[in-house]
Formats: sequence, structure tokens, C-alpha cells
Amino acid sequence: MDHLQRLLPKIPPPAVERIYTPKGQKEDAERLQERLQTALIQSAARTLGVQTADVDIHGHLNDYGLDPVSMQAFIAAFHQQTSLELDMDMIVEHQTIHNMVMAWVKQYKEGTLIVNDAIFS
Repeated sequence: MDHLQRLLPKIPPPAVERIYTPKGQKEDAERLQERLQTALIQSAARTLGVQTADVDIHGHLNDYGLDPVSMQAFIAAFHQQTSLELDMDMIVEHQTIHNMVMAWVKQYKEGTLIVNDAIFS
């Protein structure tokens, strides 16, 4: 995979002003799950040129024909909507939109994921 990443153009993350939720103030995990799922569905639909209704959150992203170049486009589209880190390793590890979202929600509930307030707007 390293040799493929070297061939791909480097896409810098967008400049995002990070305004973190004050310590001790937890946003609703269901709201986070909904927002992240929506952002990933929209990013996948934009990248694949399909309607959001055609994106199955339980379908493997590889089944949609995402190659390394289109995965980078998917990541860039997601970064335009949120400030969370998404990379090819996470996509390969979790394989579905649902699994990625649930991994973030688990981290959030454990207090190891701090989200910026803008993700809830």
C-alpha cells in the first residue's frame, strides 16, 4: 500500500479552525453518529457520482469500485465537511461507512475523540 500512496498526489487537509467542546460537556453520541454518517454518505455519493440514497452504509467501500485515487477524493470530500481524521488505513480497517462511524462514536464515548463544535452545525 505504501507504494500506491507514494504515487498519489498529496492532498493537504483543509484549514479548519478547531473550536473544541469544553471538557466535561458531551454532545449526544447519536447526534454525532448521524452527522458523521451523513457526511460519509454525501462524500461517497459525490465521489462515486451516485445519489445518496444509493449508498449502502453496510456495503464494503471496495464493492463500489473505490481505487486508491478515488479513495483520496472520498477523503478530501469528507474533510471538506468535518475536521475529523480519515485516512486510507481507516477505510481499509473498517471497510464500511457504518463501521467507521461506530469506531468514532466508540472513541467519543470513551473520551478519546474530541470533536469540534462545527461538526454539529
